[in-house]
Amino acid sequence: MIRSAGSAFSRLVVLPVAAALAVASCSGSDDSSDSAASSAPVVTDAETGEPVFDPANPEGTAPPVPGTAVVLDDDVIIETEDGSIPTPTTEPPVDPNGPDAPPVDVTTTTAAPVAVPEASEIGRIVSMSSTHTETLFALGLGEFVVAVNNTSDFPAEAAAVRVDDLDADSADLSTLLALDPDVVIVGDDPTDLVGRLNESGVASFSGPPATSLDDVFAQIRSIASLVDRPDLAEGLIGSMQAEIDEIVGSIPAGSASAGERTYFHEIDPSLVTVSPGSFLDSIYGELGLTSIVADADPSGLAQLSPDEVIAADPDVIVLADAECCGVTIDVLAGRAGWNSIGAVSDGAVVALTDDLALRWGPRVVELMRLVAGGVAIAG
Repeated sequence: MIRSAGSAFSRLVVLPVAAALAVASCSGSDDSSDSAASSAPVVTDAETGEPVFDPANPEGTAPPVPGTAVVLDDDVIIETEDGSIPTPTTEPPVDPNGPDAPPVDVTTTTAAPVAVPEASEIGRIVSMSSTHTETLFALGLGEFVVAVNNTSDFPAEAAAVRVDDLDADSADLSTLLALDPDVVIVGDDPTDLVGRLNESGVASFSGPPATSLDDVFAQIRSIASLVDRPDLAEGLIGSMQAEIDEIVGSIPAGSASAGERTYFHEIDPSLVTVSPGSFLDSIYGELGLTSIVADADPSGLAQLSPDEVIAADPDVIVLADAECCGVTIDVLAGRAGWNSIGAVSDGAVVALTDDLALRWGPRVVELMRLVAGGVAIAG
């Protein structure tokens, strides 16, 4: 029962017991432990200072009767039901970044989007996407970039503004907000960073993972428009398209009897691959390749077995796990039955670095050139 501090019980206050009462343990050993009474409070008359009940000296004071109330702070009185005196405790504050911190809810942000400032007002851009960092520098907008996230490792100029504590997957905004950005560029957004930036009053541009080459070009144009430089976007896109046309034109035409060339893109040694309809599938399609996976999946991924890969006999194998997992053509050849796969026996195996395998920015042209080399070997 909660009463106000103005009740008749307001003359009673709780003070901690100064000394512990040592008692022998149940086992009879020399070890001692604090009794339950040692942690109980002393109830003292607020006017006289005389103890009303001291659990450490029960014979000298009277125990409380049922219904005794104690003041735990300036304005709350808790009335006990059984005559016991509750012990006031002060819990240490929970570190919001510590292991005992409650999980951060990043799925229910409701703040309205913050308008992106006029181009003339943008002088401080923070990139939280390694893909978009590459785009910013490829556009020649490095002068606007004051910080990039901790996975932005290309181009070399990005290293000068990379912030190790700036993690796109973290729910902690303090490092980001301390940079005082005019606009934050976001890529993949598993923690609803855009929503949380809106709640903090910070403008953002969201460029989620592309699904096609047209998406790549559209995002390049959008980023350039932030600082009102569409000419830079058209220059970069024109250069990329010219290289892509040259790459596609260099691929030898396949024989009609051979049918479509097929590919297997290995994400990891467990044989997870990309499915039809994914971004990489669309890029490989530009090179005349068809996935050995029959059906599209909303996730853009598919799980295959070794027997399925062997039976499909892909013409080209792309290794996205070369850097992370050390997979090479020799590793493939050492797998049971894989020597019978055309891509392995012909040497049409392409190894990608992790960044080329995961990013969808301007260097998609470099990825296409490497894979086209595998297609040329496959014949």
